[in-house]
Amino acid sequence: MIIVRRESRLKKIAAAKAELEREAREQAEPGRAVYKMRKGIVEPVFGQIKERRDFLRFSLRGLRNVRCERKLVCLASNLRKLYGSGRAPQAA
Repeated sequence: MIIVRRESRLKKIAAAKAELEREAREQAEPGRAVYKMRKGIVEPVFGQIKERRDFLRFSLRGLRNVRCERKLVCLASNLRKLYGSGRAPQAA
């Protein structure tokens, strides 16, 4: 039991250290520019999936199943955007 508590504490310390490193990168000028781009490009998509599509948690268990479910949700989101834009998908 002592080992489990120590590992848990080490994980918390590692997570705190990673958070501090991330904050330091964001404070630097190049880091701010990169984070600004990420905020405008990537994160709104996941927010839309969570809020507008009510996808708050995965239904399946296991890493492989979760990856497949995530791909399916992203595919559905992309198809809805294509349909809403009025453009027909091109054959590959």
